[in-house]
Amino acid sequence: MSMCTMVLILGMFILMFIRIYQNKVKGSSSYIGYTMLGILYVSFLFSHIVPIKYMLNGSQWLMTIQILVWISDTFAYLVGVKFGRKLFSRGLCEISPKKSIEGSLGSIIFTVITMLLIKRFLFKDLNIFGIHLFIVPILVAMIGQIGDLAESVFKREFGVKDSGKILGGHGGILDRYDSLIWVFPFMYYYINIFL
Repeated sequence: MSMCTMVLILGMFILMFIRIYQNKVKGSSSYIGYTMLGILYVSFLFSHIVPIKYMLNGSQWLMTIQILVWISDTFAYLVGVKFGRKLFSRGLCEISPKKSIEGSLGSIIFTVITMLLIKRFLFKDLNIFGIHLFIVPILVAMIGQIGDLAESVFKREFGVKDSGKILGGHGGILDRYDSLIWVFPFMYYYINIFL
């Protein structure tokens, strides 16, 4: 049995013990389910950082992925604010109505440009070549945006505006990492399979 399985079983046991101790029956399954989902959502997806670190050029990959995600997020916002809803009148989706198709496309374009600059000037020996120099940043931008929308779904489900108070003014701590949470696992498998 892996350590992860043991932690999950112990976590479920502790959560159930708390509900029994508090003598609460109503809502116990959703309480435990949401708590476990939160634990899995963050810890399991983020755990892919460790195997990426130990891959060929792992530190360079970690830095590259983070740079690409932050460029993607930044330019989705900047392009969306400047050009949003001028070419395409409707937004990207109803989940997050301020997001625009123009912002999404700007995110992809600037993420590709950044990948090319990283390979050319920063990490010349990074094990990525050819068509993958375009596929990786496009995937990072798209998966990052979906991760951002996934966190918006959770926030709307629970009726909260911010996902924490630690880093206020930006939607909370998960708003800073919602894209990375999803990008790390996808990039781990992409790098292992195709590069």
